[in-house]
Amino acid sequence: MLVVTGVLIAAVLVTMVGSTVHTLQWVGWAPITPIRGLEGLPYWFGLWLGVYATWEGVVAQAIAAMFVVGSYYVAERVHRRIRGGSPAPRGLSGGAAATRAPSP
Repeated sequence: MLVVTGVLIAAVLVTMVGSTVHTLQWVGWAPITPIRGLEGLPYWFGLWLGVYATWEGVVAQAIAAMFVVGSYYVAERVHRRIRGGSPAPRGLSGGAAATRAPSP
């Protein structure tokens, strides 16, 4: 259930980033570079999903989505290290010889 909540929050983030960039463009604070071939996006696409046919908005949304996905993978990696599920890289632990006691 927590993953579903995270996906919904990520969707809201991407929508808000797109709408914010569109607002900044509308007031003249950000440049507008239209994407050829996407000028005919329906109005509801921008209103409901925050996707407008400009490079600035789409790139900002892609960066926000990559940030969320990257944060998830970093959190999973840290969680595995804490639980001991995956060994630390050799350079950080001093190698196998430093952690094992000699066998009789």
